Amino acid sequence: MDNDRDRHYQGIIRKGFAHAPARRDAILRRELESDWRQNQVRGRWIARLAIALLLVWLLAIVLGAGWLVTAAMRYWGQP
Repeated sequence: MDNDRDRHYQGIIRKGFAHAPARRDAILRRELESDWRQNQVRGRWIARLAIALLLVWLLAIVLGAGWLVTAAMRYWGQP
């Protein structure tokens, strides 16, 4: 993926912007900001997924502990 992006940027640089470095820099900056935004969105989704999995894991622990306590109380004869 990085090689594709590098080739893309090199293509932009080679398109004849040597006479207009400010325009070239603006295009490259816009491309980099776009990549940064995409990474931000991807990072947020990964964080949300991690939090959701953590909550499910904690719920499973709580429910499992409750089930074990209930089973132990029944086994040892307490109501």
